[in-house]
Amino acid sequence: YRPRTLVAGMGCRRGVPAGELEQLLRNTFRAYNLSLSSLACIASATLKQDEPGLLALSVKYGVPFLCYESEELNALFEDVVNGDAGCQALNPSANARRLVGVWGVAEPAALLASGASRLLVAKQTAERATIAVARRESQVRRGSDYAR
Repeated sequence: YRPRTLVAGMGCRRGVPAGELEQLLRNTFRAYNLSLSSLACIASATLKQDEPGLLALSVKYGVPFLCYESEELNALFEDVVNGDAGCQALNPSANARRLVGVWGVAEPAALLASGASRLLVAKQTAERATIAVARRESQVRRGSDYAR
């Protein structure tokens, strides 16, 4: 029995092929002993809503592709960047903030799509993409669903 409770938050550079993103997804799930059969959705930033690799990955696994606005993603980092040591251990990226206006994509997207308060897998970084994983809780904030 593999309930679909896992959310993969993913971010990537423009034009990363689906195969490269799938390799990151598979390697991460394997490394943390998670089942891809439990994948419930892939989540990212609205600025990635038309990213072919992410869209193809959601179609291949038959899961929704949920996207969140920059403000929603950044809101989860407010305590972190303001030095609150008691907050969720997110990993803000000054480079991502400078390039696309968000402190991060993978971790906050996974948390928002899952409704969780903590990550199962903190941000994992590949050459051109990132991933984080959270487990769905009962109340989920739904982003815009772009894969139908």
